[in-house]
Amino acid sequence: MSSPIGHGLFGLAIGVATDRNVSQRLGWWLFLAFAACAPDLDFVPGMLVGDVNRYHQMAGHSFAAALIFGALAALGYRGWKGRWSVLVGAAGASAYASHLLMDFFTHDRREPFGQMLFWPLSHDYFIAPFSIFDGIHHGRPGDTLTAFLLELFSGANLAAVGMELIATVPLLLAAYWWRRLQTGKKSPVVAGSTD
Repeated sequence: MSSPIGHGLFGLAIGVATDRNVSQRLGWWLFLAFAACAPDLDFVPGMLVGDVNRYHQMAGHSFAAALIFGALAALGYRGWKGRWSVLVGAAGASAYASHLLMDFFTHDRREPFGQMLFWPLSHDYFIAPFSIFDGIHHGRPGDTLTAFLLELFSGANLAAVGMELIATVPLLLAAYWWRRLQTGKKSPVVAGSTD
C-alpha cells in the first residue's frame, strides 16, 4: 500500500490530465485527493473490531467500489442533474481507481498479496509481478490500533513517502503542463456553468 500523500498526488495528476474543465476551486482538488485515498477507509471497520488490517485490500480495493464511489459522488452533486454531476462522478471514480493502480505496483509485505480488484466477480487478489513503489508498513493481521500507528510513523515509511513524492510530483506537474498545452491557456478552465 502506498501513503495517502502519494495516492492524493497521483489522483490529482489523473484529474488534471483527464479533465477538460478543471475547476480552480479548492473543494474540487480536495475532492480528488479524498477520492484517491478513499479505498483505505477500509481500515476503519478493522479499527472498530480491534484488527486494523482485517478488511484492508478487500472489497474496498475493487473496480466495483470505484464505480460505486463515482455514482455516489455524482448523486451527491446536484442529484444526477446535468453534465457536471457526470463529470464529478467520472472524476471521482477515476481518482478512486488511481489508488488501485498505484497499489497494484506497490510492494506488499503481507499475505494475501495484492487486492481484490474484480470483487464481487472474483475474490482473488491481484498484484503486479514487479513493484514501482516500496509501500508503507502498516502492521500485520491482528494488530491493534496502537501497533498500527507505531509502525505507520516509522523511518521506513518516511523513506517510502519520499520515493512517492519523487515519482508523483513530476507526474502532477507534467499533467498540468500537458493540460495547459491541450487547452492553449495559461491556467485551467474554470467550471462556472450552472445546471
